[in-house]
Amino acid sequence: MEHTIKLKIFLISCLLLAFTSCIPNKYNIIWNSLGVYTDNYISITFWDNISMAEHKYNLFLNQTKYITVPKGAKFIGEEFPIYFKIFIYPNPVSLPNGGDLEIFLFNPIVEQVNQNEYKLKRHEGVEAYFVKFSKNGKRYYSISKDEIISTQNEKIPPDNIEQLLNLVLTEDITFFDEAGTLNYNNSKLFWGGYIVKTMTGSYIWLNSSYP
Repeated sequence: MEHTIKLKIFLISCLLLAFTSCIPNKYNIIWNSLGVYTDNYISITFWDNISMAEHKYNLFLNQTKYITVPKGAKFIGEEFPIYFKIFIYPNPVSLPNGGDLEIFLFNPIVEQVNQNEYKLKRHEGVEAYFVKFSKNGKRYYSISKDEIISTQNEKIPPDNIEQLLNLVLTEDITFFDEAGTLNYNNSKLFWGGYIVKTMTGSYIWLNSSYP
């Protein structure tokens, strides 16, 4: 009798395991558009090791609310039109069992007002604006709380992003980008982007296509 009960428990456990392994993962899509409005879709692709096939999902801005992905399928990339950029947070690789995905659409256009000032378009939900530019063969960042960015106040930036954002509440700051090893001296080469806060409280940098 005891052996029969143990066998039944084992069989039920196997059935439950088989059932849960067949349930697809659900990814909720949260859209964040910074001035980008499009009828085109973006695509994200997963690879299913069981069926040995790709699964491509076309996502439409403010329309696609979620996708269901085969259990165990791995995220391998995204595709989007060339006239805007996207950033997916977090990387779906870090959510193997599904979860919330924030998709940011953006296209930062930077205008050089004068030798020491740049301007981006203002958007809701942006914590800070930044521009990257070259000077004397080196690359610099300038960061501002608003869309008008002055490049004259050069400082050593704090390591903590929260401290950096607190600092730019009162003044724009410029700092040398030590990680930017490109050695060029082209004052006409500049680009920019935004610092935004995710639903989880993390800060991310939304960059244009330049390095």
